[in-house]
Amino acid sequence: MLHISTADKSQRLVANIAKRAFNANELDVFQYDSTGESDEAQSARMDGIVASLPFGEGTTIFQAPTWNPLEWDEKLLKLIQAYNNKVIIFVHDILALVYESNRYQLPAQIKYYNLADAIIVPTQGMADFLRANGLTVKHVIVQEMWDCLHDIPADMQNRTKPKFNHTINFAGDVNLEKFAFYQDLDLDHLKMKAYCDNKNNLNVHNLELTGYLPEETMLNELRRTGGFGLVWGDEHWRQYMGLNCSYKLSSYLAAGLPVIVPRTCGQADIVAKNNLGMVVDSLDEVNERVQAATPEQYEQWLASVESFAQLIRHGMFTRKAITKALFAIYDQRN
Repeated sequence: MLHISTADKSQRLVANIAKRAFNANELDVFQYDSTGESDEAQSARMDGIVASLPFGEGTTIFQAPTWNPLEWDEKLLKLIQAYNNKVIIFVHDILALVYESNRYQLPAQIKYYNLADAIIVPTQGMADFLRANGLTVKHVIVQEMWDCLHDIPADMQNRTKPKFNHTINFAGDVNLEKFAFYQDLDLDHLKMKAYCDNKNNLNVHNLELTGYLPEETMLNELRRTGGFGLVWGDEHWRQYMGLNCSYKLSSYLAAGLPVIVPRTCGQADIVAKNNLGMVVDSLDEVNERVQAATPEQYEQWLASVESFAQLIRHGMFTRKAITKALFAIYDQRN
């Protein structure tokens, strides 16, 4: 079965919402090995990508990164601007922050962002960080949260309502060191269900690995399983999630599950103020609070999640971010 990465899912998501809500045309950009490609061949490739662009009108939403070299992205962006198009850079990940070994690339990445007319960043924390490190783009829009398009028919919502139990769902690969925190969960009293393959042949009490599931299947399985959706990782990952948006978080909410997030999470304030679940400081606190939760408390979380999830299931955060970016560029009051 073809595994679709989270990065690919999120870029497809933005493209689909932009096409539906703003009648956008998609430009096909693929990741490929450009090593050894001649300037002439690369220019011809890029000319083909932008061939449908109208000259002197319109706006291009440039999703970053393309996972091609930064120089490649910058060259394509400048070509789009040569068509006298406005450019909004929609930042999904900053590779200089994702991988500690790439931190030296940060000045070059910010220089590239500074070419944009407006930029959409995941969180206010990310906006502040980029400003402090040289970002000069006038219009900076905060995304706040990922959407996750998922349709639960009204007649199915009650019949498939998540059940209260002590299951910790995790939509990540526990075979990876950064997500191997199951060792710190009290699996004598809790169950963990991880939505990944068992590449390391793990055999741990109360740890279930489902194998890879397509997104829609996983969302339905999350709802059927009930319990909680956990956002967690090693220290570096949690630090980065303080600046970024977690696709896991939106997946859990779209499925209807109350969530558990670290206090450092960029969406912790949204979770707390909307009563979407627990904001915690440690896995010890997860162990204690999940075991102490009551069915009545769980029902309150479910009601809050079901209300808030309508925004995520219908792409409202992406629509809002793009709308605000367009107004920032074209409304002369800005």
